[in-house]
Order: sequence, then C-alpha cells, then structure tokens
Amino acid sequence: MEGFLSELDRYLFGNGRHYKIYEKMGAHPACFEGQEGIHFAVWAPHARRVSIVCDRNGWDPERNPMLPLESTGIYEGFYPGMGVGELYKYAILTEAGEWIYKADPYAFAAEFRPGTASITADLSDFPGQTENGWKSERKEIRKNPPCPCMRCIWALGSGTTVRKITVLSITSKRENSWQSIATIWAIPMWN
Repeated sequence: MEGFLSELDRYLFGNGRHYKIYEKMGAHPACFEGQEGIHFAVWAPHARRVSIVCDRNGWDPERNPMLPLESTGIYEGFYPGMGVGELYKYAILTEAGEWIYKADPYAFAAEFRPGTASITADLSDFPGQTENGWKSERKEIRKNPPCPCMRCIWALGSGTTVRKITVLSITSKRENSWQSIATIWAIPMWN
C-alpha cells in the first residue's frame, strides 16, 4: 500500500504541521492494483495491532489486519470491494492483549445513536471543494444579497462600552438602553 501516505505526509503529521491530514487519514475511496475499494489510515501509536472490522467480515478483528507504517504509529490498509455507505470500526489490540473497537476519528459520517460505528463516505462531489469556490460565492452574496436584510451583521460588546455610554448618557441625558448602545457603538462585521 506504499504511496497513499507519502514520506512527506508522515513527516508533517509527526511534526503536527500537516494541515490537510484529513485527506489522508480515515476512510477514502481508492483504487489499488486495479481494484476499487476503501483505503483506511489511523494513528494508534500504542497499539500492538490494528484491524478493520465491518459487516463484510463479521466484525472479526483477525480477518483484515492493517499494516504499521515504520515507527510513526500510523496503520493503513485497503479493503477491496468495500463501498460508500458501509459501517466500520477499528479493532485495536492493546498492550494488555485485549481487543477494543473504536470509531474513526477522521470519519466523514457516523452511525446514528445509539450505534457508534463510522460510515464510509466519498466527499469528492461535495459542493465547495475548490479552494476559491466558497470564497467567490461569499463575495457574490455580499455584493448581491438575496434579501436587503442581509446587508450587514452588527456585533456589540456591551461590557466594554457601558462605561463610555454612561459618560455619554450623563452629558446628553440619554438612557443606557440596548437601543442607545447599538446606535452609537455597534460595529459592522461585513465591509
């Protein structure tokens, strides 16, 4: 399974500087040696072994072991034929020799309670995936809001302005109401 998590990915992850690690860890649809399936990667530094368990293998931790990547604590595996929308967990063999079942911390979907399994998902068609897609959409909404009431959002911090309003109200005989504070000290969030 060499190639999905590169040496650079492992280095950056180990240093806590891989800012797109969610693209590598967890469950992702992939093609390996001509077979479609799901690639799995999880960080379990103190595990003796890690396996993928799911409905397809009867939740048996012995059937689909994952391979450790050097001394990084990352385990990865490929499950051929597995598709989107299937339940899975990681079975982790602890140092004490017991199997524990854990949900994927990088999962894009999860089973509804009381179940705790993760669900395989494909986000490649998710709207706004391009870096500039959501930014340009946001700029367009600011220029042409769907309704006039979306022109501006105001933020108000009353704790820092009460003293100033009190001084102002003494000199101008205005009450310390939210309305008077808002008309004088409100700050627009959208410019």
